[in-house]
Amino acid sequence: MSFQDRLQKIRVPWSAGGPLAPDTATSRPRTPKQEALSDGGLAGAAFRCGRWMVALVCLGLTGCPSNRYEIELKPKGSAMERSLTCWRGKGSSQGEPELERFPAPELEQIAKAYQQSPPPSEARKYTFRGEFVGEMPGDVGGSGRHTYWKTRMGTLSLYVERFRGDDDLAGAIRARQDAADTFATLVLGWFRSEFKDDRDFGKLEKFVDGDLRRDLRNLAIYCWTGQVVAESDPAPRPKQPPLDAPEFLVRIAQYFLERGYFTAAMMPELVRMAREEDGDRVFEVVRTFVASKMGISSAEQVPQRLDFLKSPERAKQSLNKFLAGTDQHQAFLCKWRQQHKQDATATPPEPHELLGRLAAEATGLEFSTPDELQVKLECPTEPFATNGIWEADTRQVVWSGRTNAVGGPSAPALPALFYAFWSVPNEDFQREHFGKVVLAGKSLADYCVWRKGLTAAETEQWDALLSSLTPDNLMQRLDAFRFSSDAPAPAGADEKPKSVADKPRELIQAGLAGG
Repeated sequence: MSFQDRLQKIRVPWSAGGPLAPDTATSRPRTPKQEALSDGGLAGAAFRCGRWMVALVCLGLTGCPSNRYEIELKPKGSAMERSLTCWRGKGSSQGEPELERFPAPELEQIAKAYQQSPPPSEARKYTFRGEFVGEMPGDVGGSGRHTYWKTRMGTLSLYVERFRGDDDLAGAIRARQDAADTFATLVLGWFRSEFKDDRDFGKLEKFVDGDLRRDLRNLAIYCWTGQVVAESDPAPRPKQPPLDAPEFLVRIAQYFLERGYFTAAMMPELVRMAREEDGDRVFEVVRTFVASKMGISSAEQVPQRLDFLKSPERAKQSLNKFLAGTDQHQAFLCKWRQQHKQDATATPPEPHELLGRLAAEATGLEFSTPDELQVKLECPTEPFATNGIWEADTRQVVWSGRTNAVGGPSAPALPALFYAFWSVPNEDFQREHFGKVVLAGKSLADYCVWRKGLTAAETEQWDALLSSLTPDNLMQRLDAFRFSSDAPAPAGADEKPKSVADKPRELIQAGLAGG
């Protein structure tokens, strides 16, 4: 794959078409700020320019193929029937992909989750089926659960699942800053290997080890914050403009402008470089910037000792030479070998790809194609709470998203998390004892949670009350009911003491009063 092709694979999670962008068939309309990122104007050019600047350290990153997972869920009482179809390939999920061999280690993990023998690793689609009660199998990676509570009034089901990622937020931020630190340390070592005893290197060393290190750590936090905002509900809040993600691109640009990494006067040239994707010109700008940090003024000619930054290929050659002998590269190779120990056809990464990985870990940018995920959940009723899309014609909740590849950077900032809560009323029982359906949706869910919190003695008393209710006597009996553990009502008191039964009484009375 050419460098230009690899560059196009770099995705900003909060940009239009980034790995967090939902499928167009089910997504909300983009905001004006989001539209600005995709047009040919200054904001869009700034994004493309930023992509180029990040790409300087990712000259050889590959990763076009990705995994695709399609999960179908069908609840059966307390059990959940689960079907997973997965494959690896290139191309859009909307068309027929060019299939590649699915990684054998992951096939083993999935087969184990379904208590099956692992199939051979081939360039084809695989389907696994199983039935699970409570915990989900973690086939794709992550953690999930289906909770089912049954009462005489109806049932409540809760489905929640996290797919891969890292929900240790403090650890995730710390890891990003550690990656930024390591990045700065390696860049400093690289420059030191090139300049050796250069009399002007002390100024550059001070800048890289101080200002640049600090600014990269701040960039990591800015990126994490912007991604979290982008993954949240983008609907504007009343009387408060939404803090949507494109604002963070402007914040980041302003941060680096204030600290002299570029000037407003440079913007037209940067925009042109971004549009024309002129890598040699980008490195010329970088070379001039490095010279300035060594005390060489813009009026002076850039010395030959900076020629290793004259083009992408020369920088790559120099960087490979330095990184090959570092402990960090050896650790990077060791981790790669562990991940690919059963794939004899895999090509080891070049040394410079270490900086690309560190940049990805620090910023959350996706330099490889993320894995794609679609989950469909059959539901007997429309959920009263979900972050998926309810399709009434198929009676399904559908989620589409992307997640980091196995062994890849933990992006996006928040792991993919899908949930749906729904309740199913026992219509025959409710009509027999109340004359109509009085609890459904959220009210039935609240009732089920309350009911499951009762003690054995309270359960027996409540069930006896329900059995005695009829449409003719329910108001009197319901109003008079108190658990034996409730405080007795004082004689002549205007108000009754609180009772454990107050919550369901209010829910049922509201249902009776409704249409």
